[in-house]
Amino acid sequence: MTARWHYIIWFILIVRLILPWLPASSYSIYSLFLTGFEPSYVKSEEKLKYGHTIIILLEHNSNLYPVPGMANLSENKSMLKRRIIMIKKFNKRSYLWSALGMAIVIGVSTFSLIYVKAEEPVNQVVKKNIEQKESSKKEKLDKESAPFNKDTSFFATTNTFPIWVNRSAKEGLTTPLYEKITSKGITISFDEMYVEKSRAYIHFRIENKDGNLVPYEFDTSGLDIEEDGKENGKQVTNPRYKLPGYKPKTQIKDGLFKTGPSAQIDYISNEKLDSLLEHGKDYVKDNSLKELPREAYPNQEADFIRLPDLDKEDILYRMIDKPEGVIEISGPNSYVLPDSIKIKLQIDRIGKTKGDWNYEFEAKVDQDKAAKATEIMKEESEKGSMKD
Repeated sequence: MTARWHYIIWFILIVRLILPWLPASSYSIYSLFLTGFEPSYVKSEEKLKYGHTIIILLEHNSNLYPVPGMANLSENKSMLKRRIIMIKKFNKRSYLWSALGMAIVIGVSTFSLIYVKAEEPVNQVVKKNIEQKESSKKEKLDKESAPFNKDTSFFATTNTFPIWVNRSAKEGLTTPLYEKITSKGITISFDEMYVEKSRAYIHFRIENKDGNLVPYEFDTSGLDIEEDGKENGKQVTNPRYKLPGYKPKTQIKDGLFKTGPSAQIDYISNEKLDSLLEHGKDYVKDNSLKELPREAYPNQEADFIRLPDLDKEDILYRMIDKPEGVIEISGPNSYVLPDSIKIKLQIDRIGKTKGDWNYEFEAKVDQDKAAKATEIMKEESEKGSMKD
């Protein structure tokens, strides 16, 4: 093979790499290999016989009907002459250059296969992200399409609230909410909000996977319980346990008693609030321990519910510490609630189950509904005072 054919082979190899599906590139490289690589296996004294064999084959195939593939490689005498010259001038050293080209082709192909395998995890991640987005969209759609009936809502049917709350709810003045957070199979959901000018109630439920309320029970192991909070074997309130410095209840005046320090076990809690539990367990090990300093007790920032935008104002709020209840928000009569209330949950434990229910959301305040509910509150209050 001449030097000119080296360049042609390199060119064809490059085209083959860039456009591997192109039929012309396959045809060209097969044609060159037949005329260039075959003689490398033929001894010098057998080249003449090999050349005659090629000529006979080409003359025979030239009379056949043209078909795709390797047939009719010789279309005319000039091509036949060119092939004979290539066979005659064949140089075995040129085979090394072709072998080098083949090695490069194989190397690039191997690298391409490795690269494809490396891309598979990336494609899986992209697919997973798409599925998560579609799932979140579906969940949001299901959440927003949940039915809400004002006549059977929590504030319309619960008789523990003042009569004006029930009336306002039945007149459609409450706002449906669709907020929830799930961990360890337990879901805290917020589904309805009642608002007056300076007061608000937000209803919540704590449910298990079956949609039932999570049992109202506590883990009291390792503690010296002062009050178990049970009536007739049923849990009705939070139990209390003794802390270092506890002393038996003693009467100091008629009807007044004094006891040492004790603490309540929270049903809804977090690690900061539960820090006192370790002191209670230490008391069981050694009840002669001195009373704990005030700094040992959690502060307001450790509470399991926060309203960060209202902390600096004269606003009172709390979340009922049971499987179902309300968040109560109350300000002075002159106070007007903002257009939205940010709720921040800091919950790491519910009953006996530890998990992660740290969650934030904003509850929008419908000021028109709040104004109408305030008028109903005033009307019902006046009716009640007239009856008295």
